[in-house]
Amino acid sequence: SFIKLSVQASRAGLSGLEYAGGIPGTVVGAVYMNAGAHGSDVSRIFESAEIVLETGELVTYSVEELQFSYRHSVLHERKGIVVEATFRMEQGDRADISAALASNKERRLQTQPLTAACCGSVFRNPPGNFAARLIEEAGLKG
Repeated sequence: SFIKLSVQASRAGLSGLEYAGGIPGTVVGAVYMNAGAHGSDVSRIFESAEIVLETGELVTYSVEELQFSYRHSVLHERKGIVVEATFRMEQGDRADISAALASNKERRLQTQPLTAACCGSVFRNPPGNFAARLIEEAGLKG
């Protein structure tokens, strides 16, 4: 899972996935939709992926070829299955990385408890604003 990967990276003192604290789902799903939170996303640490195309061909896509954008990758149009992903992470201070990961996880749990059923992020943030703020201002939160 994406959460387990972020925890394993933290334990190894690898920085880059601190933002992923508490983001549910698979690593494949995170690459597919450029998962992100707290001002970062997969595209910032992604290096390459091995992908099996609909034709059965195994190809390697670079970060440029996946054409990441907000909650999107080219895999939405070019169907394929990610079978391996490589990320660029840097060695860092384990305590600092662990603290950042825990802080981000706690922030997520306060707004999206993992013990309750949830369909995840449904709305995309419009340019210059946040979907959650607009929903709350419209009195539709809950």
